[in-house]
Amino acid sequence: MPWIEIIGSLLVQVARIAIEFGGEDGKGLARGVKDLLSDSDFPALRRVAREIGDEAKARLPRRSSPR
Repeated sequence: MPWIEIIGSLLVQVARIAIEFGGEDGKGLARGVKDLLSDSDFPALRRVAREIGDEAKARLPRRSSPR
């Protein structure tokens, strides 16, 4: 397994743990990791960002827009 996929796999696990146990800070951490990886030059890391986003959508309530 290439090193980039190992790093991506670890980041997904960190995001899952943050989403599950981190409360509001964990949600922010997961979103920050996703945003950071979305801008990556590596397709594998962009794929990880999509996976984190999918995980967050499945587990987190949607953010309400301020009115």
